Amino acid sequence: NTIRLYNNTGSIKIYEVHDYNGGEEFATLIANPNNHSLIGKKISSNVVGTDGVKYRQIALDLINKHGEGYVTYKYKKLGLNEEAQKLAYVKKLKEWDWILSTGVHLDKLDEIVAQNMDKLEKIQKHNRNMTWLFFLALFIILVFLSVFISRKISFETGKIVRFFQRAVHKKEKMEIENFKIEDFKTLALYSNEMIETIHQEQDKLKKLNTSLEEGIKEKTHELETLNEYLKEKNRELRLNHYTDNLTKLSNRNKFTEDILAYDEIVVAIFDVDAFKNINDFYGTKTGDNLLIAIANTLNSLVQDRSAKAYRLSSDEFLLLFDYSDENRAIQKTKEILDQILQESFYDENGKIKLNVSMTWAIAKGKKNILEKVDLALNYAKKNRLSYAIFDEQNPHMNTHKHNIYWRDKIQWAIENDLLKPYFQPIVNVQDEKDKKYEVLMRIVDGEEVITPYMFLEVAKETKQYHTLTRMMIKKSFETFAQNEYDFSLNLSILDVQNEETISYLKEMVKKHHMNGRVLLEIVESEEIINDEKFIPFVEEMRALGVRFAIDDFGSGYSNFGFLLKMSPKYLKIDGALVKEITKSEKSLSIVKTIVSFAKQIDSIVIAEFVETQEIEEVLKSLGVSYMQGYHFSPPQNKL
Repeated sequence: NTIRLYNNTGSIKIYEVHDYNGGEEFATLIANPNNHSLIGKKISSNVVGTDGVKYRQIALDLINKHGEGYVTYKYKKLGLNEEAQKLAYVKKLKEWDWILSTGVHLDKLDEIVAQNMDKLEKIQKHNRNMTWLFFLALFIILVFLSVFISRKISFETGKIVRFFQRAVHKKEKMEIENFKIEDFKTLALYSNEMIETIHQEQDKLKKLNTSLEEGIKEKTHELETLNEYLKEKNRELRLNHYTDNLTKLSNRNKFTEDILAYDEIVVAIFDVDAFKNINDFYGTKTGDNLLIAIANTLNSLVQDRSAKAYRLSSDEFLLLFDYSDENRAIQKTKEILDQILQESFYDENGKIKLNVSMTWAIAKGKKNILEKVDLALNYAKKNRLSYAIFDEQNPHMNTHKHNIYWRDKIQWAIENDLLKPYFQPIVNVQDEKDKKYEVLMRIVDGEEVITPYMFLEVAKETKQYHTLTRMMIKKSFETFAQNEYDFSLNLSILDVQNEETISYLKEMVKKHHMNGRVLLEIVESEEIINDEKFIPFVEEMRALGVRFAIDDFGSGYSNFGFLLKMSPKYLKIDGALVKEITKSEKSLSIVKTIVSFAKQIDSIVIAEFVETQEIEEVLKSLGVSYMQGYHFSPPQNKL
């Protein structure tokens, strides 16, 4: 955790990767010298630099494609409130699922090069000065010695002095044989060796200087080349970020940025009717060619109409008008689309003319604009309109407010324990002591009692559904652990497919010793039948003593092979049939058939929605003993 580089300005970080596709918790930080508190924490690939670049996601893409790579982005310098362009290198260590990351600010490289040049210049200056000092010192010593030597050696001393004066500037040797005195010969010999050594060291220093200069030039060139490459890649990334690859129109990212420049806007959205059919029948090549042709025509038209065009997704296109006049925008949109539809579009081979029509919608204002036009477009399609204008007061165009309201209401109920179980008895009309209860979910907020009809579908969309289910399981088991009654819970295919919910259900059955008392009600559906995990789930729960009932039986979808394989203990007749049993011969006939079928597969019938004495009597005559409905009791908050 102390791996640092570049004079303590860079560092090496290590990530342990859990998901190479990225995400909010794609990796765990193993080493980080800059911030030890992050070690062992999960990190996200969606973080951005100060220039908005998702540098971790880009690094992951490079790792997945090449195993390593370079990423540039802007980031604050360590310990400074200052931004600079940063170059990062990442490499995958496959055997450990690690990513090794290091980086340096580009301006720091320039600073390091400058510092090294300064150091080199100081070294050269120091060496020159030392050489001069050495020669000067040696000269002084020789002069001093010459004072004490007889005049007869003054000539030879002069030769030595002149030799050293020349040796400072060029390489040469003293002729030893020219000296008459042995001591001077020895001195000359040593002087030659010393001068030779000095010049050798100077040659080495020159070579080192030359090598350093060449290395600096080479690295400088490499950095300049890399910088140009990175600039080009940044331009390409920016272009790809803002441009649709197929049509070359601006994309959603560009639209999101463009609207920031305007105070008031109107946006139109349109798509090709039954575009999927064109793709399926003529092939995706024809579909792509159609989108490109529409985009080319659209791009040429909007330039003259103060609008901007975008491809949103698939066959959806946007028009952006930089004013708030809806009527003006509607007229311009009609003109543009009429012009597009006047064009002729053909299949891939250019032989079959395509029949193209479009549906469009319009909305104004920057807040949630894409959601608004999308709601209006869906409204137009659902009601088979050629176009629609977003209306805040139209509940069919304002489902987001409804969903937000119930999302917050559900969260409030979860956080404040407002989710309550209500109990409706399932009575045996042949034996009053034989009583069971169906547990029903309610949100109780003061005097307000809210049924799941109001919020359950929203909970599925907002990912709160499984929390509600587990809360109901907990409260139900805690309630019936205090008595001997059997009770039933309603499960959907979403519950069966959620491992956490099923694991919790098993845990509660074992914890409270509910062997033989728990009944799970399942609505038969195509999803249930086709789910490979369902029958194993039934068998596993049945081994714990849990029984099953098919809810709303006779409501429309039934697969007798599936019923035989599942072998439910109970069949609950659909309430719509029971309510009409005294009025409709058809309903009576269907109920008779269900009762007969139940006997054949050894299942017990339970009739729901028994609301009158008359219905009870008819059911009795058909041999139905277990009944449930307001005739006996509405759902209550107590047993």
